[in-house]
Order: sequence, then structure tokens, then C-alpha cells
Amino acid sequence: GYDISKWQLTADPVIAKGQGMLYTFIRALYGLSVDTKFPLHWGTHKDILPRGPYLYYLDSLDPYQQAQKLYETCLQNGGIGEMPPVVDIEGINNLTLNAYKIRQCVERVSGLFGDVMIYTGYYVWRDEVKGDKAWASAYKLWIAGYPFSDWKPEYFELVKNYPPLIPAPWTKYHVWQFTSKLPASQYGVSGTYLDGNYASQEFYETYLADETPPPDPIGEEPIMQFKTKIKYKIRSSPATPGDTN
Repeated sequence: GYDISKWQLTADPVIAKGQGMLYTFIRALYGLSVDTKFPLHWGTHKDILPRGPYLYYLDSLDPYQQAQKLYETCLQNGGIGEMPPVVDIEGINNLTLNAYKIRQCVERVSGLFGDVMIYTGYYVWRDEVKGDKAWASAYKLWIAGYPFSDWKPEYFELVKNYPPLIPAPWTKYHVWQFTSKLPASQYGVSGTYLDGNYASQEFYETYLADETPPPDPIGEEPIMQFKTKIKYKIRSSPATPGDTN
């Protein structure tokens, strides 16, 4: 899968799917500001690739308001998507990262959407997020970890030998962002580079799998499997409900 935001001006999910992409995460918010390309990306990917919206969390803003805004933004653009919403925890543009406030945001997103996942990096979560973090083990993890500084086709096989560091309290990941250097044009996306992600088998089976898996393209004991036919698992929404990055 891949993830995109306003920095990718255009993205063609038909091309991406033809190149083996099975899903996408699309930035909906930077704090309380709607990503300027979210309506476009959210709409063009509908019914082609399963989508998950993500919120770039800002610790300086109210966590409940950010969660509510994420939910409202999705509804205003046609629905909450087919995969978990994500609270994106990064050190860039966050002078502080308070574990208690992050928990408030994550719990509110989970309550609104019925699902949630946390995105972060090992050192950001370990060193920059302050306070009790034991609660986070109840939620799915999307971890960033890049074994290679560049990207070549043969790395699709090699990268599985260098799994990411997993910060406590988690013991496993559900999605792994393994590179930020995929050639964007190859996947129908504007710009030079594109983030690439592997789904764990558990995540794959929950959100992406169908009944007839194809041969594994990267050898035995894969991190994930690719499919050319997919069946969406659609979640129902509850009855109630200075971008510089």
C-alpha cells in the first residue's frame, strides 16, 4: 500500500492497483486544517482501493476537536472509508507530545469510527512522547522504519530481512512503512518519491483478504501477500457521532 497527502498533487489508483498496490492511507487533517488534496484523493480512490484517513496530530491543539474534525471531514467527503482511521504521531512541528492528550484523541477517534490505528516512529514514541504509554497496546500500530536510504526493485525481497524496531508497549506492527523512496510515477502518483507500506498478515486478513490468495511474489514466509482481486470489509459509522507539514 501507499500513503498520500497534499504533497502528491495527483494519484491514479487504477495505475497503482495495476502495479500491485492494495490499499491507501490518505491525509485528511493537519491538526484542525483539512488537507487541501483530501477531497480529491478520497474521491478518486473510492471503489478502487480500500482507504484509511489519517490525522497529523498536533499536541498544541485540543485532542477531542481534532478527532471530531477528522470524523466530520470524512463524512463531508462521502464516508469514513474501508480501513482504520489513523492518528499520526510525529515529532516534526510538535514541541511536546503528551501521552495523555494523545490517548484522548485516539480514544475519541475509536469511539467515532469504531476503529483506530496509531502511526509513529520507534524513537519518536520512545523518546519524545512523555507520560504513561501502556494504554497504547490496545490499539493497532503503523510503524515507520526504513532499512534502506534509497530504493531498488530487489529491495522488495531484501527488506523483509530487516524488520522495524517496535516501541513498547507494542510487540508487533499491523502496518509497516518501509520506505519513503518508491518511484512515484511508477504507481501513477505525481512527484518524485512515494511512501511504501507492508500490511501484516493479520491486518491483511482483516481488511484486505479474499478467499483465493495468489502465489507469494517474494518467496517463503512473506511479510505480506499481494492479490489482484480484493473484497472490501466495510465498517459502519456510529449512529452518533497553519499547515506547515
